[in-house]
Amino acid sequence: MSEESMIPLFCTAEVPAAVLSEILTTAYAESVDTEPSLVLVPDAASLDDSDFGAEPTEPPIADITSYPFLSNTVAALAKLVRGNTADALDSSSFLVADAQTITDKTLLFVSCQGRKKPKTVRLSAEQANAVPVAISVATMDIEGVISIADTDGVYRGDSGPPPQRGGAAPPMQLGGGN
Repeated sequence: MSEESMIPLFCTAEVPAAVLSEILTTAYAESVDTEPSLVLVPDAASLDDSDFGAEPTEPPIADITSYPFLSNTVAALAKLVRGNTADALDSSSFLVADAQTITDKTLLFVSCQGRKKPKTVRLSAEQANAVPVAISVATMDIEGVISIADTDGVYRGDSGPPPQRGGAAPPMQLGGGN
């Protein structure tokens, strides 16, 4: 994947445009070091258009009237992605908005880099832009993300409190003995 490559996003369930808009808004806002990189794929024919996907999908998303990937399997989508000729789209990874997306606002990330069977992990909206890009440019790997996902299988990033900046330093303790 080149730095300009976009991550395809497929809907395999009737996910409302408002839910996708909320996810994209959160994903882009939370990945301050990563440019918006997600492209909602409207149909399979778009993947054959070399000009498709040059720009990321920006919220708000217009009402969706057609769901051509309804009930497609990960394997079927992986085959489509691997065979895509759209120059701007990554051909080794993608995101899926499925029935679970509607209830918990997570996306299924699929990586098919150098393997016959795709690897998957669910991503919270906050991680939906930064993690796929990091994996595609090899600053993270899918196995590492899977290993640190929460017990429900969703990767939400660092769950600890953010580092504190500014303010007084804790008091220095000198000595330590009698």
